[in-house]
Amino acid sequence: MDVAISNIELGNDAEAEAATDKLIADFAGHPDLPEALYHLANKYQVLQRHEQALELYQYIVDNLPESDRAVPAQMDVVMSNLELGNDAEAEAATDKLIADFAGHPALPEALYGVADKYQDSQRHERAIELFQYLADTWPESDGALPAQMDVVMSNLKLGNDAEAEAATDKLVTDFAAHPDLPDVLYHLANEYQGRQKHEQARQLYQYIADNRPESDMAVQAQMDVVISNIALGDDPNTQAALDSLIADFNDRPGLPEAL
Repeated sequence: MDVAISNIELGNDAEAEAATDKLIADFAGHPDLPEALYHLANKYQVLQRHEQALELYQYIVDNLPESDRAVPAQMDVVMSNLELGNDAEAEAATDKLIADFAGHPALPEALYGVADKYQDSQRHERAIELFQYLADTWPESDGALPAQMDVVMSNLKLGNDAEAEAATDKLVTDFAAHPDLPDVLYHLANEYQGRQKHEQARQLYQYIADNRPESDMAVQAQMDVVISNIALGDDPNTQAALDSLIADFNDRPGLPEAL
């Protein structure tokens, strides 16, 4: 593997390819071959050599589908195709990821990675579909809460305000007891605030302060309720929110900084 990597670093493409072929031929049944090939493919990917990376990721998926690296390799088949502008191939690879690894425990994380790549590539509609599928299908997975948050974010970037609000309501309802909900809602509220949507921001800040007062974000959230009211020119509620900040969080170490 390192013979191949050293040749890649030296720009010896023919020698790198020959070393890769030898790696596959000589260690065909070795249990660590998938890991070695995946590492090698990642090296190509880091160097922006996506065609070579794609070829190795595809080899793992096609020839070593039972290995631990098969799911992330299929994810990276999608990623590499997106980098190469192969939209149709990326779509097909995404469908294959979902179909071939439907019951695999690593699928939610891989699907989140794919959706995130679509989002980074400004393909927000496809990202929304995948994030929502993840949140709905594996609501107990680690990726479900951030996926639902990203449904909101992608809709905001598309200017779909109604859909963003509906996705926010679903986030609050479906993950009401989740320990990370205050952080996620605060992040979303900041996004709304940054877009000058102060009313929506205020609602989310207020939700955190009212419903999760024990959370680390509660003091900041109540502070931002005040700031949102100032931005909205809502003077009576500004004073009331400030009074609540002082009264409700007087024993919290973050209060002086918030004031």
